[in-house]
Parts: sequence; C-alpha cells; structure tokens
Amino acid sequence: MKTNALALKLLSALMAIAVVLGMFAVMPQVTSAVSDNATIDLSENWLGNADRTTFWATWEYTQSTHTLYVYDNVTVIGTVAGAAKTLNIRIDSGKKVAWKANYSGNTNSYMIRATSKGTLEISTGGSVKNNGSGAAVGSTVDDANITVSGGTVSSGGAAIYY
Repeated sequence: MKTNALALKLLSALMAIAVVLGMFAVMPQVTSAVSDNATIDLSENWLGNADRTTFWATWEYTQSTHTLYVYDNVTVIGTVAGAAKTLNIRIDSGKKVAWKANYSGNTNSYMIRATSKGTLEISTGGSVKNNGSGAAVGSTVDDANITVSGGTVSSGGAAIYY
C-alpha cells in the first residue's frame, strides 16, 4: 500500500507539472510592451489638442507648447499642413524617431525642435518645410543627433539649425 500511495503522489505531482507546462504552451508569447513597429500617424490627429499616452510615446499639448516625448523607436507618418507652432520632440537617449511624415507650416522659430539626445532621422518619404523665416528642424541641445536620410528639409531660413 505504501508503494501505491507513493506512486499516486508522484503521479499527482507529474500531472500538476504537466498542467503548468501546458498553460505556458497555450499562452500568447509576451514580448516587450514596446514594438519596433510603433507608429504615430499624424493623419489620425495624433497631435491633437488633448494629451495622449502609449507605451512608447506621450503627447503633451498646452496653449504655448506642443511636445512629443518618445521612449522607444517609433516611425512618424501622415501629413500636417499649416502648422503654426513648434513641435518639440524629446527622444530618449539611444532611441530613434524615423520621420516619414510630411510636416509644413509657417513659424519664425523651428517647425520641429529636438530637445534631447535621441536620434531624429528625416527618412525617405518624409519632409519638414517651414514657409516662415525660422528653421525647419533644429535643436537646443548640444550633441543632438539630427540626420536626413532620403527625406527633405527646407525653410525660408535655415533648413537645419543647431
């Protein structure tokens, strides 16, 4: 009888292990909450007049400032024409914004201002145009990483200003 009780306990333990392992097999694979394919679509009014937060970015809107805080690699797409205020982009160090959007307007300051040391890349298909006298893209941070890789940057003033 002692052997049967021991065998029953062993069998019960093995069944419990099998159930737990089976649960892992049917669970969806969980990866980072942040995706390499994180996208901000300006055409969907992502930069509207209300604050917005995701795992990879936060949009903060006030009457005087418009700031996009980026925590991971993102791609920006879509179109905004007639922007009248500077778009501040704060990109975490080591992260990149691939700017594939078309963004234009008229300001005497920057159209887009990088306010941190992450990378802002104006990529193929993307453009930033300032019809005013200010810069199209610029930074107020030493060692800012702004690159143009197939995109277009133009202005009545400086195209890129550091």
